[in-house]
Amino acid sequence: MSAQKVGKVTKKELQAPDEFQESMGKVVNFFRLYGGWVGAGAGLIIVAIVGGVLLSRMNTSHAVDRSTALLKALAPLAASTEQPADAEAGKKAAEDEAGRARKVLADLDKFLADNAKSELSGLAMLSKGAALMKAGDAAAAATAWKAFVDANPTSPFVWLAWESIGVAADQAGRRADAEVAFGELTKVEPALAKSYGFLHLGDMYNPTAKAGAGDPVDRSKAAEFYQKGIEALSGDVERMPGPQLVARKVLEERLQSVR
Repeated sequence: MSAQKVGKVTKKELQAPDEFQESMGKVVNFFRLYGGWVGAGAGLIIVAIVGGVLLSRMNTSHAVDRSTALLKALAPLAASTEQPADAEAGKKAAEDEAGRARKVLADLDKFLADNAKSELSGLAMLSKGAALMKAGDAAAAATAWKAFVDANPTSPFVWLAWESIGVAADQAGRRADAEVAFGELTKVEPALAKSYGFLHLGDMYNPTAKAGAGDPVDRSKAAEFYQKGIEALSGDVERMPGPQLVARKVLEERLQSVR
């Protein structure tokens, strides 16, 4: 789906980069729900976003050069690998992916140093977080995404960064930071993104979603968050867009699991 969206950019979108970024945000909404954002597809989604947005920026030779440099730096993130046949092959594949991510990080740092004031710097910062996650450094990824939020508070991808900060911080054992990030996610629009924040917060207290032995559990608190997520997706379910309907169903199932 993302490939179709990027490959079929309309003339209007090319003339309206802000609208285009919003449309790419909707694509990410879809992949976040059905494919996972900070999971295995993070690099592919990042390249889809960046590639699409850059199409709307190529109006000068300098923009073309910068766009080409950024896409070249990100290319290894999109490299696909075959499904590992066994545990040993899986370990090797993970090591290879981490190595590619470290190469991307070096190239992104150079790009950011050379293009600090470019309008593409924000996209590079967003991409850096994804590369750090793939390199296995969740704590650094959370920090990189927070830097993106601080530098780009009005970006249509701020909600995506907040969710990524929360997931990365949680993986790094920084539970308090994760809760803050998911709390920020509940304050954004669209409603679908807001519901993700409540879903994550509920999962942090849901005993059936307990990740670590020391994680606190609280069924009533989890239920409260899930209920708020459902309320964020209010409306006629018969006319609700597919991604919202699926998110609502997930929240309803989670709510039942803690009652």
